[in-house]
Amino acid sequence: MKRLSAVRLLTAALVNASYLLVGPSVAQAQYATPADIPAEVFAALPQVSNLRQSPNGEKVAFMSSIQGRKVVIIQNLDGSDRYIQPPSGDADISHFFWANDERLLVVYEVLVVRAEYTGFKNTETRLIAVNADGSKLKPIILPSKIRNSADRNRTHPNPMYQNNIIDLLPDEPNHILVSLDADFDNRAEVRKVDIRNGKFRQIHDGFRGVQSWSTDSDNELRFGWGTDRGKWVGYWRNADDDWKQVTNEGWFKNYGVHGLDGTADHMVIAARTTSGTSGVFRLNIPSGKIVEELFAHEKVDVDNVLFNRSRSKIVGVRYTTDLPEYHFIDKKRAGLHRAMKRALAGYNVRIDDFDHAAGRYLLFAYNDREPGVYYQYDRKAKKLIEVVPSHPDVPSEMMANTSMHSITARDGTEIPAFLTLPVGAEPENLPAVVLVHGGPNARDDARWDYWTQFLASRGYAVLRPNFRGSDGYGPAFRAAGYNQWGGRMQQDVADATQQLINDGTFDPDRICIAGASYGGYAAMMGIIQTPDLFQCGVSVNGAVNIPRLKNADAAYYGTKVWRSRMGLKDTPDEAISPYHMVEQINQPVLIMASKDDTRLKIVDSENFQSRLKSKGKDSQFIKIDDGGHHMDTAASRLTMMKAMESFLAEHIGQ
Repeated sequence: MKRLSAVRLLTAALVNASYLLVGPSVAQAQYATPADIPAEVFAALPQVSNLRQSPNGEKVAFMSSIQGRKVVIIQNLDGSDRYIQPPSGDADISHFFWANDERLLVVYEVLVVRAEYTGFKNTETRLIAVNADGSKLKPIILPSKIRNSADRNRTHPNPMYQNNIIDLLPDEPNHILVSLDADFDNRAEVRKVDIRNGKFRQIHDGFRGVQSWSTDSDNELRFGWGTDRGKWVGYWRNADDDWKQVTNEGWFKNYGVHGLDGTADHMVIAARTTSGTSGVFRLNIPSGKIVEELFAHEKVDVDNVLFNRSRSKIVGVRYTTDLPEYHFIDKKRAGLHRAMKRALAGYNVRIDDFDHAAGRYLLFAYNDREPGVYYQYDRKAKKLIEVVPSHPDVPSEMMANTSMHSITARDGTEIPAFLTLPVGAEPENLPAVVLVHGGPNARDDARWDYWTQFLASRGYAVLRPNFRGSDGYGPAFRAAGYNQWGGRMQQDVADATQQLINDGTFDPDRICIAGASYGGYAAMMGIIQTPDLFQCGVSVNGAVNIPRLKNADAAYYGTKVWRSRMGLKDTPDEAISPYHMVEQINQPVLIMASKDDTRLKIVDSENFQSRLKSKGKDSQFIKIDDGGHHMDTAASRLTMMKAMESFLAEHIGQ
């Protein structure tokens, strides 16, 4: 994709009243080969992401990064009156919303040690409101008073999770609806919060186990659902304003809930299609009958349902084949999307924001080599203007192509996989990294990925299999991975690797397996179960001690179902736990862990490394100073990539 220079971008911004987002910067460096691109380029966070217009279209805000940490930048359309909302101490910005034309809601994530839970560490969220010029910054979730307390001013501690915004209430610009468990009773109450000062009125006490809520087109609370002790529960407020429990209704048991579709009586639900995938349908709640199919794909599931700003009515869906695709039910969006895909041929197009009154739309175009570029389309002027790339230092013309492949597993099941080959390399006898995704209920696709592209730039082919248990390919495909840790899921990864060896793409003597979270677990199990297939293994924030993980997760509310699906059927957890199987590790391993990871504590990786060393194994350990479980800082990604680059060069390099 041809990009505008900084000067041309500046000129376009001034002449066309577009967005001067990041200002002139150093021209993109020139590299002779992909191997010359510094690791810092791949590790960098997006310079611009989540670009959004204010409701009246007069201002924009977007996520950026300064010194490797996320910030929110707010400014006028011409780039003037810029304000930067920074991280706060150890609290990092997660995301933001425009609440009205002048005020934004910013969500922070922070590591908290709860004294009331005997030192329990957890990543929690905090919600603040701030004006576009940085004034009147205020936390808007206030502690609730303890009922029946002798001290009338005694309050509960700060609520753990403050980012569950139900409705932005477009007709009441100074208020929002928020769901949170402020009194720690496993009943998420609903507050109507004044975003100017945090004052609130509790409009519903909540139901046990309900974590999600949906409103109708009048912004009235109508449906609540969630899990309680491993069971889905649901409550519906009918047209007579009576709350009715629907937990045991057949439709609620059989279908997934996305939210209401405008009225009290109609729900957008996920249901299995005739081809076995998960589609989106409209259901009549009183009758419990599906009345309309909204969208279904014969090969993949619907990933996400797109609602209007108040989240009261469906406008479209997203699904993913090799790249995310969109189907719009709203005719205006559908027509715009078709036109923009024609104008930006060769790229997938996402509609990020719109101002129908002004006829101004924000678009995001991307593919497997291009991380993404923001565009503005002016419908009245009939102009499509490139605004800014998300990763301006990434030379997309030097990035590697990614293609989708079908792998035949040992039992005949077709396993989707994505293969990235180094630029200019023939698919013959290549050193390779098998990169296993986390989750395990997640999935890979062909979008530009910093880790994959970094490895490809260093000359490695990268295979990312969507083994059984992955999302996106139907409920049966996902369920086939339940209780298959170290079993069928692991076999699919091995079968995918073997197929690329058999067809001559991979050099059988130069293959490493790597991954983060569950992927780190799979990497260690790969060298344990199939040592002839992999010459080394890399775990990043990996799940290396299964009994300990299960015990730790038992402390979290709502994890019963997840824990019941972990492990291998009819097998003791110790028999599929890398920590307990170090005697069987005979290949070099690299263990990396973030000290602030609250999902999989660093102590597990440290203990794993100690046990490996005590048995005389060839292992390295790297402590990462920040980034959390998902490696959300440039520094954490850089540490990981540089360590992996050296490790791979030693064990499978040229």
